[in-house]
Amino acid sequence: MRTGKGYTRLEPVKGIIKNIVNLNDIDSTKQTFHIEIEYEDAITYTCGDAAGIMLPNKDNNGDNTPRLYSISSSPSYHEGEIHLTVALATHENKNGSIGYGIYSKYLAECQEGDEIEFYIHQNQRFNLASDDKDIIMIGPGTGIAPFRSFIYERSERGADGRNWLFFGAQHMHCDFLYQTEWQEHLATETLNKIDLAFSRDQTHKIYVQEAKDIMEWIDNGAILYLCGTKNPMSKDVHQVLVDIIATQKSISLEAAADFIADLEENDRYLKDRDQQSGKPFRC
Repeated sequence: MRTGKGYTRLEPVKGIIKNIVNLNDIDSTKQTFHIEIEYEDAITYTCGDAAGIMLPNKDNNGDNTPRLYSISSSPSYHEGEIHLTVALATHENKNGSIGYGIYSKYLAECQEGDEIEFYIHQNQRFNLASDDKDIIMIGPGTGIAPFRSFIYERSERGADGRNWLFFGAQHMHCDFLYQTEWQEHLATETLNKIDLAFSRDQTHKIYVQEAKDIMEWIDNGAILYLCGTKNPMSKDVHQVLVDIIATQKSISLEAAADFIADLEENDRYLKDRDQQSGKPFRC
């Protein structure tokens, strides 16, 4: 566990916004920002870590609690930078107007050259597997963030393990985050499989061959990763996995649930969560 400047909310470091772009296209109902932050301090992070974002005093409205966002860059490939994948959070106020999340609005309004304070929040329960291990990554929406980090890191290392990504959003034509990058990774075989589900375009099911392949990967030692909101996504993914395992192994649903519990116990099913608060990161 690293300590000192850059690893605690009490001693943040400063970075500069290098680039910021909205990843969603014109027809989308969402705004998801890819944010690149350059820094010079001698801090390091690992895949799976989060960045604790500090609000300027003038913007915090009494809210001094940092927000944690999963880092979507690779420490080896994107040296001297952290990247974030941030959805602009919205809600309806009592008067019917649209309100925005304080932190996501602050980040969305950043401009190139702006200064920002952050620290590295180490997440030792979501480490990237060793290079020889297969990994299955499930990350709808901004849950894609740590898996972008994983793939760039494994590509840079020349890892032997296979990589399979599951991604979901509303519409393929305007909500497919990092589409070009995933296509490039597929072409270079640094991403072996990608499975997509777009809720407004199709009703996606896990087909027989996919279920068979998932079971084959798990039986051969693959590590499962999940990033996203706890409800209902996490529960839905859990039920799909239970159904797949029960069917593929011809066992009861209860036995399949126990199988998944064993995977979690043995650090083979990892969820991107703050172990202190129990809450998911803004990934």
